[in-house]
Amino acid sequence: MAWQPFTVDHLLRLRRPTTRVPLHLSPDGALLALSAQPARRNTPAGGGQGFTAEGVLTEMVGSRVIVVDTGTGAIADPFTAPGSTSWGPQWSPDGRTLAAYVQQEGPVCLGAW
Repeated sequence: MAWQPFTVDHLLRLRRPTTRVPLHLSPDGALLALSAQPARRNTPAGGGQGFTAEGVLTEMVGSRVIVVDTGTGAIADPFTAPGSTSWGPQWSPDGRTLAAYVQQEGPVCLGAW
């Protein structure tokens, strides 16, 4: 995973934070983890309520966890598998590990970065 500068283009592509998922700042304040979705996301049939066959709440479909270095503005995408969904990032108390819900090839599970 490579870090890259966070630009206005990134912000415009993110469009909006994932509904009902708070931002989470690392204990030292150096890294901000957030979940974001494109403005136009593909919601599975059935609307915004319920779950996909893999166990993803339909409101979360298309979400990606993004980590922003608060000092440099560089960003990282810790759960990068194509077509994956990730949301709800939380830093460990020591700030060394980020956990999030991740769905890649199968049911939803907890991912660690």
